[in-house]
Amino acid sequence: MPAVPIEFIGMILTVFMTLAILVYFFTNFYSFIVNQLVGASPEVIARKTSGLITLLGAATYDARIYIPFHTDVGYNVQVEKRTLRIEATKLPSFAEKTPSTMPLGVDVGKTTLEGVKSVIGIKTFRKFSSYSIRGGG
Repeated sequence: MPAVPIEFIGMILTVFMTLAILVYFFTNFYSFIVNQLVGASPEVIARKTSGLITLLGAATYDARIYIPFHTDVGYNVQVEKRTLRIEATKLPSFAEKTPSTMPLGVDVGKTTLEGVKSVIGIKTFRKFSSYSIRGGG
């Protein structure tokens, strides 16, 4: 028995709906993976933090910058002069746990923060510039 046009249209709509659902779930899954793994990676966090703290050096007066990290992971942050080292305290078992070390463009001194979810970079300008980092969250 030949296919009726309604059945043919129904099959085409079913194929398109299936593809649309698969594309929707794939893009959501992909963004979840990027946010959970790449966004929580100590290397990504260290690179972002290093760049933003270095930008404090360009401020001509007092400045403060708040840098939030991934909300589900705590980080150990060690700063010594012009070097920033960030290590994740807990990540999913399949994530990269290697600590990351990045250079800073300003001399921040020596600071150690444990289990923080954000940092605040502070520049104070009196007769000379001084920098500090505090933990948040």
